[in-house]
Amino acid sequence: MNELQKNLLNELQTGIPVVERPFLELSKRLGLEESTLIEEIRSLLEKGYIRRIGPIFDASALGMVGTLAAIAVPEEELDRVANFINRFEEVSHNYLRVAEGVPYNLWFTVSAKDNDELDRIISRIREEIEYPLIVLPTKRLFKIGVEFRL
Repeated sequence: MNELQKNLLNELQTGIPVVERPFLELSKRLGLEESTLIEEIRSLLEKGYIRRIGPIFDASALGMVGTLAAIAVPEEELDRVANFINRFEEVSHNYLRVAEGVPYNLWFTVSAKDNDELDRIISRIREEIEYPLIVLPTKRLFKIGVEFRL
């Protein structure tokens, strides 16, 4: 990865400007042509350095509900289960997290318009997966920022 790509990833982590042409604005900050910036982003996406670019909403401020959930999945079933969960548009994170003494290893978050929809999504996953699943509803929200400076 070159310095330009590192700088670009650092900028993308702090947020994309909410303007009519966000990549033009970002390219000005980095001293690039807009087309060069877009080509670099495409390259980073293709190489897997960027998974996706998208907004993060405060679901509760929008009147939505959310939860963290986890499933205890046998290793040989991880891909199948993760792929099934990823089919739900309401799932924003789905990741492997292994901790000693904790049987749950596949964690995901779900945001829905209300508790009925949230229950329907969790029930659908529970029916399909058939492995132990826990639901950990949001009780209190802590906002933390994480940046990985390159």
